[in-house]
Amino acid sequence: MAHEIDLSFLDDPHILNQLFPLAYGFYRPPSPTIAGLEPAECFEVEPGIRLGYRLWVREQENPCILYFHGNGETVQDYEWVAPLYLENDLSLCVVDYRGYGGSSGKPTFTNTLSDARGIFAGFMEVVEREELGPAVFVMGRSIGSIPACEVAVTYQDHIQGLIIESGAANNFRYRWSNFRPERDDVLGEDGAFLNKVKLRAFTKPTLIIHGLRDRLIPYSEADELFANAAAEDKQLVSIAAGHNDIMEADMDTYFGAIVEFVERVLKDHVIGE
Repeated sequence: MAHEIDLSFLDDPHILNQLFPLAYGFYRPPSPTIAGLEPAECFEVEPGIRLGYRLWVREQENPCILYFHGNGETVQDYEWVAPLYLENDLSLCVVDYRGYGGSSGKPTFTNTLSDARGIFAGFMEVVEREELGPAVFVMGRSIGSIPACEVAVTYQDHIQGLIIESGAANNFRYRWSNFRPERDDVLGEDGAFLNKVKLRAFTKPTLIIHGLRDRLIPYSEADELFANAAAEDKQLVSIAAGHNDIMEADMDTYFGAIVEFVERVLKDHVIGE
């Protein structure tokens, strides 16, 4: 899979500035880590690299979603969103990337994938320690679809399903088409880095939610994700919205799709089978 391939050629400043703007100083104040503050809860993904996260739980037995957010967000932005998950009997764990919120370091494509695997390991320790679940789902929004798909395909035997919201099929490769090297093994139609290729190897239930008016990641990418998904239990839900207003535009459809998906999966698929 992608983590076995050298992705360092993607760790170009031009690309990283576009795709991780908060970490590279585009439009937010310095992170709390720079100010000398540490997040209260962290996953240590490698020595000296701590990624802040927040876990919201109402009932321990509720299904828990590990959530990878978009590139213009931090864990703090989910303070008002998390109660909506709790009201729908879902626990939520949101984690920041390197350089976001109170997390240390700087994100690259290489460490975003390796961090995703370290985050999942830490998350499962929390699930066991806090006696949560045992049902676990992984969800990624926008750029968060990249680490979410990495976790899903790597640890599919340990999760019940995958949710992709406003996600990418082609991992933003169009953004660097003018200066990227030709690496079809990584970025070609069958390139191992692409989300749509990873979904060909992921057989657990899959839910894709996308805005019909999304101009950042066109709806056609949702169609590609759905077409490539190997899961027999897969669903594509469209909402009349753009990229950043998809949840607010139609909360009933948005959360209805997530709740119905989780409930159906837990009814139809026995945990541990």
